[in-house]
Amino acid sequence: MAPAGEQDRPQQGGDGGPGEAASYLEVAVGELAQLARRHRLDMLAYLLEMACLEAGEQVRLRQGPSNSGKSQNGRSRGGQRRE
Repeated sequence: MAPAGEQDRPQQGGDGGPGEAASYLEVAVGELAQLARRHRLDMLAYLLEMACLEAGEQVRLRQGPSNSGKSQNGRSRGGQRRE
């Protein structure tokens, strides 16, 4: 649930909407997951990887049936987890 008053606020100009936000978050959270994994912060890395997968799923759902194998950033989905 959005904080009080935030759900009534119109979308700010230049925000790009939910699809663009999901695409940006997929990349940003993916980079954070790599950083956490590199420093052996395993639980944090796992949670960030799950957030990255969810963001990618939101991107895929917004794209529709075409290009369903790749996210907007061009990365193939699957096999991203590295230990």
